[in-house]
Amino acid sequence: MSTTTTAHCKVDYHLFNGADLDTFAHLVAEGIYTNNPPFTAPPLTQLAFNALVDTFHEKYEAYKNGGKAQKGAYTIARTNLIKALDDTADYVDALPAVDDGMIQLAGYTPTKTGDTSAVPPPTPTVVKLSHGASGEIKAECGAITGSITYGCLMIAEKPLPDGFAITNAGQIIISENKPTPPIPPIPPQPNDEGSLIILDLTKSRKKRFTGLVKGTEYFFYFYAINSAGVSQLSEMKSMVCG
Repeated sequence: MSTTTTAHCKVDYHLFNGADLDTFAHLVAEGIYTNNPPFTAPPLTQLAFNALVDTFHEKYEAYKNGGKAQKGAYTIARTNLIKALDDTADYVDALPAVDDGMIQLAGYTPTKTGDTSAVPPPTPTVVKLSHGASGEIKAECGAITGSITYGCLMIAEKPLPDGFAITNAGQIIISENKPTPPIPPIPPQPNDEGSLIILDLTKSRKKRFTGLVKGTEYFFYFYAINSAGVSQLSEMKSMVCG
């Protein structure tokens, strides 16, 4: 006889190092407070939660760069942030009809249960761009627990057109001539403007794009993949190559 077990938020973040905990806390802040609609009446206000995240980031950087003298303040900031994450996890666990998808939407990772199906990863967030060497741009997104691969789509000179979609199979369909993308498959079409498009298929969430043209603006979109499927594309970020 099968039993039904309610999904819960994993608390493995208790064991995260400073950098991973910082990234994870930002993911939870995004999930809880910036979804549309956002989660209703979490235990901390957005201002209070973000203040704990910012304080932890500050104390972590000070400890990383300043050594043992900064450890006490870092430990206090970490304890306060962990408590806020625990309180928020308890709140998510107690929501009506909580399931794996709701937990992932909040930025947490669901525990494995006997009757829950795997779900695709949530949309990548915390996308950061930085200049590397001449003609190089570095891009990365926040870590998503359970993701196997992180992909990144980079387009030169212009962002994705309004008429684009991503299917459940993870296929990105671009149609510049029609407001609604056609049902796949569609034959590849040449780009009249000759814009460069690069799809990075390496597994890492940190990417390096080289051989770029100085003064050209480049547009970046991340996505994540696990055994259950593909996430939606992240919000677009752009940078002019230096």
